[in-house]
Amino acid sequence: MAVDNLQDTFGDQDYETISGTLAIDNSSEDGVLITTKITGSVQVSGMDSSGEYSYEVSDMNLSGTSDSSNDAYSGGYDGNVSESGLGAFGIVTVTKFSGVEPAMPDTGVAKATANDGYSVTLTVQDATNISLEVDTDGDGIIDGTVNTTLDKLGES
Repeated sequence: MAVDNLQDTFGDQDYETISGTLAIDNSSEDGVLITTKITGSVQVSGMDSSGEYSYEVSDMNLSGTSDSSNDAYSGGYDGNVSESGLGAFGIVTVTKFSGVEPAMPDTGVAKATANDGYSVTLTVQDATNISLEVDTDGDGIIDGTVNTTLDKLGES
């Protein structure tokens, strides 16, 4: 399936326009283990209660598996993001995120690196806790670690 140029309007003044191309591929050889791949690039702009926003996701490669026999899943994301408030950065999945539904992942590592070399590495410790290792000056040396939970990260 391919999606091209989608617009979503919600509320009286809120809207989001998505343009670009996404390719979605689902496959299964046995009907139990399902593999999904989403690739492409999209540009998003919109308005909500906070004001106007825009971001772009390019060179996206999102892949994952789900096993209907035991509800296990795994997945990862590689690509580039450019956001009007954050700037541009790349994301690489170092170790796929995995877990068992309905729980959050209990393993996985991803690294986001800004164009200036600064980076944050997110490591899942268990289905609740994560660590964020921060390189604040782009020299490849971890300058600080923040231990938190997936729930608290989602609130940010």
